[in-house]
Amino acid sequence: MRIFAGITLAVVLALPTVARAAVDCSDANNLCTGDPCVIQTVAVTDPCIVDFGSRAVVIAGALHENATQPGSGPQLVFSAQSIDVQGSVVVSKIPLFNNNGNVVFNAIDHITVAGRVSGGAQRGGLFKMVAGGDISLQGRQSRSAVLIFRAGGTLSIETRMWGGAELSGDQGVLITAPINGLDTVVDIASSAGDIRVDGNITAARALDVTAHGDIVFNGKIRSADFGANLTSDAGNVTLNAPVLLRERGALKVLAAGTATLNSSVSAGTCCPGVGVDAASIVVTRSAALRSNPGGLQCLKATAGDLRLDGRFYSLGGSLHPSGGTILGSATGNVIADGVFRAAPGGCISFSAGGNVNTGGGSFDPALSPSCSIDCTGFP
Repeated sequence: MRIFAGITLAVVLALPTVARAAVDCSDANNLCTGDPCVIQTVAVTDPCIVDFGSRAVVIAGALHENATQPGSGPQLVFSAQSIDVQGSVVVSKIPLFNNNGNVVFNAIDHITVAGRVSGGAQRGGLFKMVAGGDISLQGRQSRSAVLIFRAGGTLSIETRMWGGAELSGDQGVLITAPINGLDTVVDIASSAGDIRVDGNITAARALDVTAHGDIVFNGKIRSADFGANLTSDAGNVTLNAPVLLRERGALKVLAAGTATLNSSVSAGTCCPGVGVDAASIVVTRSAALRSNPGGLQCLKATAGDLRLDGRFYSLGGSLHPSGGTILGSATGNVIADGVFRAAPGGCISFSAGGNVNTGGGSFDPALSPSCSIDCTGFP
């Protein structure tokens, strides 16, 4: 996981002024008693590191922590059986100092954030949640820094997030709101479940998605530098929304099952463009794949058919006058009924363990038995 510091943390909120003296966090009972342990509106000392043991914690009011040292940001760390944020959490920096602010929640069971959380830092900072069960983030959040959410169950994000992100749910990940990775990386993973993304994802550096189950993107992907990498070691990968990659960005899809592309893909301005390696591949009529001038499109169906009904462009341009290369292979059949363009001087070639059917396709230049460039090492 690559996360670049020097980003802004602020997961949220405007808070009413708390006049009372700050509560010492050395004793958990200073904040609340009983089980569940319900925290009302309170100001706490910095740092505030509290282990509530086997008790469930509910933050019902406004929890506020102010940094006390210019050289270090405010630190709020809660560990409990479960954590529910119904109100708000704010850790505030010292004015004029660009110090970090960290908010960390650790739970044996679940974490639910229906309220708002703010790290209040100018640079750096961290919002981290680790739970043995589910993590659900519902409350409205503002600009963040580094986001680390790890759920032993399902991770569900229903609110817009900003920041370099490491997001994992062992039993599945569901993202229904936009995530902006700012100038860094967004990693999404599930070791045993599916990943479904309905919100748009922006990752200035790279988007890396790995799952044991299916991966479905209904939201747009925008990425640069290292592009977008989607890998399912036991399931299918489906893209239903546009993918826009810039600079060195390439799309790489690896699937043990079927890879289905139902949308447009625009690769970056250099380097290989689009690579798909799956048991079977379907590129529908609604899809259009565009690689950079002189770029490469590799579509490899390793245990089935390759169906290409979309539009495939690897044309020449001002920086690279000659066209690129479009290659397709299958252990089964290749059905190429789409539009294929790699002129001038590019190459289009298909191979199959079964039949190659190109009767319904349009090709410029004409099909070639082979090309001087192959798909070795890509994707």
